[in-house]
Amino acid sequence: MPLECADEQPNPAAVAAPLGDADRQAVREQLARIMASDAFRGSKRSREFLSHIAEKTLSGQSILLKERLIGVHLYGKDGAYDTSADSTIRVRANEVRRRLLQYAEQFGRDEAFRILLPAGSYVPEFRPAARLPAPRTVAAPPLHKGWLIGPTVAALLLCGLAFRWMLSPDSLFKEFWRPLTVGNGTLVLRLQAASGSGDGSTIPLDAVRQLLRIHDINRSFGGHGEVVMTGDTPLVSGEASAQILLGRTIGSSLPAPVALRYRVESGAAILDVVSGRRYGSEALANGRQSYALVTRTVPRSQAAAVLSLNGTDDVAVQAAEELVTDPAALGDALRAAGIAAVERDIQILVAVRHSGQEIWKRDIVALQTYP
Repeated sequence: MPLECADEQPNPAAVAAPLGDADRQAVREQLARIMASDAFRGSKRSREFLSHIAEKTLSGQSILLKERLIGVHLYGKDGAYDTSADSTIRVRANEVRRRLLQYAEQFGRDEAFRILLPAGSYVPEFRPAARLPAPRTVAAPPLHKGWLIGPTVAALLLCGLAFRWMLSPDSLFKEFWRPLTVGNGTLVLRLQAASGSGDGSTIPLDAVRQLLRIHDINRSFGGHGEVVMTGDTPLVSGEASAQILLGRTIGSSLPAPVALRYRVESGAAILDVVSGRRYGSEALANGRQSYALVTRTVPRSQAAAVLSLNGTDDVAVQAAEELVTDPAALGDALRAAGIAAVERDIQILVAVRHSGQEIWKRDIVALQTYP
């Protein structure tokens, strides 16, 4: 017998109109393109959520797309869990909603359908894309002196659009990764053993997958140098064109080209050396809050570019990796700093709410650039 929830009612206005077999197939093919795009490629959880709600809708089961039922069927939660205290589904829906809009802005004009997730609903809508009317041939009117203002206005508009593009999430994402893109040199990927491994030598498979995603980003931006993956922690100057460090404290005690405000301490805390405040993992009523630290330094003379992904526990490290491999989330975080600031050394301090395994929410606490 299906699980029902008396406190949740379906939104009739959000139920998509029935589609024919050909349209459903076209929507599924479009969904595959969406989930392979930059907007979704960096977030496995967003892909799973979109796939779940889209397939339920296409198969005529949109009645199951309520917050509690999604939590039970997609995430294996208990049917009596408190949706007011657990925001997992709402947070993920907002993330998917934003990513769909990002995809639509980039590629929507080439697609047959506009796929939307209306606010307050978990039922996606598949709207046929509006067709533009065929262009008409119109005789050119006589030139008027006043119309010379037109090209100037057009030029100003183009400049505005160019500036907006420079501050788009995708362009900021690329600027963040540009110093780490390796040509003919060596990209060293360093992992730290998981805190729960008995002898301290076990590298979790998820950590390997995270570094492989980072490696793929380097390749997508034209990097084609040698890639070395190692568990050794010492960072030898000049041994690589770029280094990426993934672990709770790996690289935290290594000298940096500039004095950095935030430092990872061995006691699973992040220290603000200016204020003296320590950010550590803490228990919440329904989970934990941890902190992640993303540090990227640009190359100077003999020093390699370094990206260090640290955290107060292993889940926070995972959150740091998810942030830097997510064009939409990282681009949004960097937007306030601007394109010039992203070219400098940068640190991002992130508060991470999680269950111990599943990340519920990421919040940017501070973003610091140097000098």
